[in-house]
Amino acid sequence: MNKINYYLVVSREYRVTIPILDDGSGPDEYCREIAYVSAGDVKEAKIIGLKMMRKMPDARHWIDDGENPFKGMEVHKITKYHYEKAAQ
Repeated sequence: MNKINYYLVVSREYRVTIPILDDGSGPDEYCREIAYVSAGDVKEAKIIGLKMMRKMPDARHWIDDGENPFKGMEVHKITKYHYEKAAQ
């Protein structure tokens, strides 16, 4: 039986332009998406995290930009306590 670990999965940084002016231009905002996942290992955590992030509204800015979506992705092991606090 595999031991379940808890991870914080962080996307690479991406840039979004906040459309303020009539021509759609405006200031840039730099963002990252995060997902808390439970998985057997880091590889599985990345896959589950990416699946969760695909459902996020702003994910299209960095997932559909032609680069590998795993590029720059970070995975941090966290405690069960922090995983459960994030779920609240």
